[in-house]
Order: sequence, then C-alpha cells, then structure tokens
Amino acid sequence: MVDSINDFEKIGGFEELLNCLSAMHYLDEEKLKVYLDDYGTQVLYQKTGFF
Repeated sequence: MVDSINDFEKIGGFEELLNCLSAMHYLDEEKLKVYLDDYGTQVLYQKTGFF
C-alpha cells in the first residue's frame, strides 16, 4: 500500500490507487507506521493521511 501511494503514477494513476485502497478490508496501523518510518519522507506521511 505504501509503495502504491508513494508512486501511484506507476500503478495506473490516482483512480486505480483509489480502487486498490477501497478493496482493502483491514489495515494494521502499527505496521503502516513502521513502513512510513522506513521511507523517512514527510510527504509520504501526508499522502497516506489524506487517504
């Protein structure tokens, strides 16, 4: 999910990203935080918060 948000142009664009996110049924917030910390990019935190 984090990779898709980071480079959504590579997966088919914004609309495809929204389709992928809407298909998710569960999200582990702790793991998400770990992955975001690994990237270390503030804009990725902002993008993820938007979605």
